[in-house]
Amino acid sequence: MRKVLCLILCVGLLTFGRTAIANDETRKYCSSQWSGDHQMQELCLKVQSEESTKFFTQYYDVYVKPLHKKGQDTINYNNYNELPANTRIVLNCLYEWELTGFETHDWQMVTLCCDTKFKIK
Repeated sequence: MRKVLCLILCVGLLTFGRTAIANDETRKYCSSQWSGDHQMQELCLKVQSEESTKFFTQYYDVYVKPLHKKGQDTINYNNYNELPANTRIVLNCLYEWELTGFETHDWQMVTLCCDTKFKIK
């Protein structure tokens, strides 16, 4: 049940204002990982931004967004197991790489997870 609720929240946040939320929270994450090293913080932000764009373009917008009902930003997850397998893969990768303490994900790892599961190099 916790996983389903988290997925609802994750996807809701991703869909609603995903860029603004991700940038602020990603900046906090990169700052915490590379405190005192401004160059690495900027590299972290650059990589996370690029991977976020790749994730949304190649996975989220293809496998999750089409399931939204017209005019809605979320999916009904009551029947999670009935979602298409590819959609569950994307959502599981999101869940697996959600950053505890930050309202974002490790986009590099989310994308790598999806690439691996879909066997894309």
